[in-house]
Amino acid sequence: MSQGAQIGLKGDDRKHFCFHNQDGSVRIWLYKDKSGDGVPLNNGNDGGGDYVFHKDGGFRSPSSVYAGAVVIASDGNIYGSQWGNQWLNAYLRNTFQPKGNFIPAGQAYSKEESDGRYVQDVKRGAVNAIYTPESTSTDAPKGCVMVGLTLSNNGSTGTHVYQVRYCPLQIYINGAWRTISG
Repeated sequence: MSQGAQIGLKGDDRKHFCFHNQDGSVRIWLYKDKSGDGVPLNNGNDGGGDYVFHKDGGFRSPSSVYAGAVVIASDGNIYGSQWGNQWLNAYLRNTFQPKGNFIPAGQAYSKEESDGRYVQDVKRGAVNAIYTPESTSTDAPKGCVMVGLTLSNNGSTGTHVYQVRYCPLQIYINGAWRTISG
């Protein structure tokens, strides 16, 4: 049916609009169901499936979609200059560490490097002593901890600290024991 500059088909059933080749084979189908999801476009005898202009505003393609120099593959992968002219999955694989760390390649520590950067154990070193004269205060040297003391009872002068015992602290880091200083 033709009305002015428009060509139309009326009815509630599926209506097909078809282009045919000279030999009668179908070149393209354009159709719309009354309650369908959109407007399908079918490549006819050349195959390829339906391309659907969906009623939600989306576009459905049975294969890759090209937008300028960008390709959106049917598996969801994207190719373009934004990804260094490579597929997005390759860009992510080459740029970030595996297992979801998402740290740029070459900027992450290996297990061995990490083990060398934290304290793995702590112990006390050899016991040393400082003798203290009466009426003075004494501290353990820097990097050391006090581990004991000896009291002296000197008759009329009373009880005082005679000796302070201390040990240096040692840490195990990067495969070696180190004494903490200062």
